Formats: sequence, structure tokens, C-alpha cells
Amino acid sequence: MKLARGRRVDRECINCEDIFSALAIKIRAGKAKYCSKDCYHEARRNAGKGISRANRQRKWQLKFRYGMTPEEMEFMRTKQSNKCAICRKNFVKTPFVDHCHVSRKIRGLLCSQCNTGLGMFEDNVSRVRDAMEYLQKYN
Repeated sequence: MKLARGRRVDRECINCEDIFSALAIKIRAGKAKYCSKDCYHEARRNAGKGISRANRQRKWQLKFRYGMTPEEMEFMRTKQSNKCAICRKNFVKTPFVDHCHVSRKIRGLLCSQCNTGLGMFEDNVSRVRDAMEYLQKYN
């Protein structure tokens, strides 16, 4: 949709759904979404209502740390049958997102104990192998 720069276009406010007139250049820039500053501030105040602080923080953490949405995490959880990728126990609490600290690639979802265990071994395969051999030696 090509719009002239100085032309006014009718838009619907995404907060109150009133029709308002906006400059075409602002629409192209993605700025003309609210009919007034008051409407914008009301929408910002109400944006977080109904969502607990912990859920907002978790959503932010998933997006900015791992680049995923809560829906993508739920898809991974379903794909893993709601079980830890290592010990295969059902998740009781929110699973941890396991990722490579070098490439930032997500590997899977882990329970708290398995995530802590991998962290203690610093993702070092030879250390995990040595620990496995040690356990086999004494079992």
C-alpha cells in the first residue's frame, strides 16, 4: 500500500477502537496506532495487568536470553512428552532451557537436577565421561 507523505488516512485505535486521522508517513513508520497520548498511556498501564510478575519475567527471559516465545517452549515441552531430556522424569516445575554457551543453540529442556549437573561439569564431555567411568567402577 503506497501512501503519499502528507496525506491523512483514517485508522482504528488499537486500544479504544475509535477512528482517528493520521499522517501516512506515521503509518508507514508504524507510529500511528493510538488516537491520543492518553489512549497510549492507558494501554501501557493495562498491558501487564492479569499477568503475574513472574510470568512477565519468564516471558522476557525466554525472548531475550534464548530467542523463543512461551508457545515455542510449550511446543518443546510437548515434543519431549513433558519429560527431562536426560533423566526422562516428568517435569514438576518449570523446566530449564538447556543451551550451548558458545553457539547459544538450544538443546532441549531439563529438570533442575540435570541442569545443575551439566552446569557443574561445565558442558565438558570428557569430564562427564570420566564421571560415568568412575560411577561404573564402583557400582
